[in-house]
Amino acid sequence: MYKTYIMKKLLSIYFLVSILTVANAQESVLDAGNSGIFQNYNKVMLIPFNANFYFSDADKELAEYNKKSEKEIQKLFRAGLDFDINARILSMYDTKQMLDVNDEEVEEDLEAIYSGLSYGYEKPKHPDGCTCEDYCKEGKPKSFFKKFEETLKIDNDNGDERTDAEAYQSASGYVEPAGEKKYMGVTIKHPEMLEFYKEKYGTDLFVFINQFELKTKYEACLDRSIKKFTREVWVHFSIYDANGTLLYGDVVVVDVPSNTNNLDQIIRNHFPLVTDELASNMPKVKTVH
Repeated sequence: MYKTYIMKKLLSIYFLVSILTVANAQESVLDAGNSGIFQNYNKVMLIPFNANFYFSDADKELAEYNKKSEKEIQKLFRAGLDFDINARILSMYDTKQMLDVNDEEVEEDLEAIYSGLSYGYEKPKHPDGCTCEDYCKEGKPKSFFKKFEETLKIDNDNGDERTDAEAYQSASGYVEPAGEKKYMGVTIKHPEMLEFYKEKYGTDLFVFINQFELKTKYEACLDRSIKKFTREVWVHFSIYDANGTLLYGDVVVVDVPSNTNNLDQIIRNHFPLVTDELASNMPKVKTVH
């Protein structure tokens, strides 16, 4: 009896293992077309923009208003963006920030990374096998969609034929660049560099902030004198895996009102729009049920 019981138990375990093996194989096949979107990663390295790729036509005015030097304005934008992106990504992955002035070795590694990059304008790179609309919206918080739906409802109630895309832009503050869209991308000269830093820091996903721009838009030549203009923050980024494969590359653009010269308010109120958009482009963590 005991032997019969053991044999039944072993057969049950065998069939259970077989079923799980088949299920895992099917899952692998299903995920094969989405590798790079749903592949799990352990830790993200966040590389801030090189100071040489910071461009702003508003620093003089911002420096005067905030009683800081233009160099300090640049440093605060760089640190504020890095902090905000890191905080947002931490909700998905462990991170390693390379903007660490208290660690000389990390600073040296950051400079080495910069020297291993080449820069150039490219067409946006989106994950294979999905549309930008489907992919980007997946990572949006519920609060955003509530605002998006409310914006669209108000437009419809007023008889405004605004499209979903226009309502999306109005709700998020996100601006779609006009004309043929290109972003400042980075190319890894020696992909083995990322393998080296993977071994050193345990990072297998690399988020590069390639370029930061603060642009002032004037509709007429008198707009500057009457303070009638808008500013746009452009953040160019690339996301690579440890094999040196570019998973995603694009630019995020958000509006900053002309009456906003307080540096803390710009960073606190407008950088989260940038980081939400960037984070929505991160490979999604595959949850196990």
